Amino acid sequence: MRLALLATLTGLGSAAAAYAACLVIARAFAPLALRRGTAAALGVRLLPAVGALFAALILVVPAFVIHEPANADERPGVITVALAAAGLALLASLMRRSFHAWRATRRVLDEWERSAQPFTMPDTPAPAFRIAESFPVVAVVGVIRPRLFFARSVLHALTPDELQAVVEHEAAHLRARDNVKRWLMACAPSVGWRRTALQLERAWENAAEHEADRGAHGALELASALVKTARLAPAGAHLRLPAAAFHGGGDVARRVQELVAGGPALATRKGSVVTALAAATALAATVPLLWPLAYRYAEALIHLP
Repeated sequence: MRLALLATLTGLGSAAAAYAACLVIARAFAPLALRRGTAAALGVRLLPAVGALFAALILVVPAFVIHEPANADERPGVITVALAAAGLALLASLMRRSFHAWRATRRVLDEWERSAQPFTMPDTPAPAFRIAESFPVVAVVGVIRPRLFFARSVLHALTPDELQAVVEHEAAHLRARDNVKRWLMACAPSVGWRRTALQLERAWENAAEHEADRGAHGALELASALVKTARLAPAGAHLRLPAAAFHGGGDVARRVQELVAGGPALATRKGSVVTALAAATALAATVPLLWPLAYRYAEALIHLP
């Protein structure tokens, strides 16, 4: 059988096996992650998908291509084919979720851009636009080229100090790369644990809003802006958009109470960034050492019944 086809089968099968193994781990740590919030909830939510991609694209496929003889003629067994089919289903789920997230965002953007008018405000973290929208939108949309959208009703209702607090809230979302994280969760398959995955996404969302609230100066102004914005929303309406929105129709009372209660300023993220870069460098240096072991695993997988 051709090398490319064998590599594809072993990669898909390895992805399915890694997804299942990481799913067991994620389920075990989900209760703790739900209590901890932001980083923990995000990490556990993405663990099965990241584990599957890492096993297939970083370990097994490169190892197989490097070490497998070009003239090898091996026939995978039924178990390998079944695992590859499961891996293909996971890939299809990832592509479907990615397309739905893109289409949902594109549909809303097309509607907003028809009435969008650029305007300037001090210290805006991205190009700002006012739009004609019944829901009181304040949202940063986009991963590569983020844009900040304000419903006209919000601009008319809030004072300059309240608007500045809202802008700082959205700037905190951008600094934390929250739109990237939302997009990753929107794309990551939730096969086998849909309910828990949704709970983790909600826990991360609540924690991310809390951190963005704490990242803005003027807690009382932000609390006032949140109350005014929530009152502008039609009864029962929610903003369904994978983007950083100031108010999407969620729990306002809790956020206002936390803002009024106050708290210490957020710690700097520089330490965590340095740690992540060091871990990525160490991983990149270690991976080639794991390829011989990954190749032996791929060979064992192919020769299963």
